[in-house]
Amino acid sequence: MLFTLTTITAFLSTIAAAAPAPQTPQPTETVSITDFFVRNHGSTPDAVGFQLTGRNATDLACTATDPTLLTVYLCGESKYRFSLINGTTTDHGLRIYHELAPA
Repeated sequence: MLFTLTTITAFLSTIAAAAPAPQTPQPTETVSITDFFVRNHGSTPDAVGFQLTGRNATDLACTATDPTLLTVYLCGESKYRFSLINGTTTDHGLRIYHELAPA
């Protein structure tokens, strides 16, 4: 009987170890982007800018000179950041980041 109990315990431990860890929900935030522009020199962007309003910012100016795709840029002295990405229905789009805790 002791053998059976040990086998069941080992089997249940294996199942528990194989179960995926519960996922922590990622926080979400609604932001508003206004006055978005990308200035191109030929086919290469040479400036990008917009105003961001979110949970911790109102009309925050976000700009970059000579931006490259997927490079992350700061929005002033705030915890907001952005990167220029390829657009799905336009030439360019934005990816917005908000630092919620120290990295």
